[in-house]
Amino acid sequence: MIDVVQRALLDLGIGVEVYSTADWAGEDLLESKFDAVIVDCDVNGAPNLLKTIRNSPSNSRALTFAIVGGDEGRHAAFELGASLTLQKPISVDRARSSLRAAYGLIMQERRRYFRYPLDIAVRVSLNERTQYLATTMNISEGGMALRSNDDLPLNGAVKLTFLLPGEKSELEVRAAIVWKDARGHVGVRFEQVSVPSRTRLNDWLVEQSTFL
Repeated sequence: MIDVVQRALLDLGIGVEVYSTADWAGEDLLESKFDAVIVDCDVNGAPNLLKTIRNSPSNSRALTFAIVGGDEGRHAAFELGASLTLQKPISVDRARSSLRAAYGLIMQERRRYFRYPLDIAVRVSLNERTQYLATTMNISEGGMALRSNDDLPLNGAVKLTFLLPGEKSELEVRAAIVWKDARGHVGVRFEQVSVPSRTRLNDWLVEQSTFL
């Protein structure tokens, strides 16, 4: 069965890591990011593994497939947080069809998490009179990491203004400072982004990801 699912994933250009125990998989899920997770519910510890996925900081939004043996198993898997189910027995064609249907969701999650290394200037405005200059370390659909010589307030609301490489006009977004450290590194989460600005940012990130 593992070979069937692995073959279907590889046909879609998705790399696969196979874990022989739920405990081993759970350890990596807490430390690494995965685009999707497939769990055989007949494996010992599978229910706890499904819970671990939903409680994992990096994988709580990952698309999760549960391989089940019947309707009862399907209902139980959904209650534990599975996104979709695959029912045994599984053929390559059935697995390929189900995974292809979910491919767009997998790619959407990948783009959301994707962080592009970036070194550009950003104007950080606390209000109309207080403005600082920072430098990006990376950027994603949902936020960016900055380097700043100034003491930016944790949980503070800010306005960010920056020009992406290759773009002709600046982007302006409202954001919140969600973490900072003693080295002057700051994490911001985008809170208010206009539809045109979000479209430009997402399109730019997709373009950059094709070169990685």
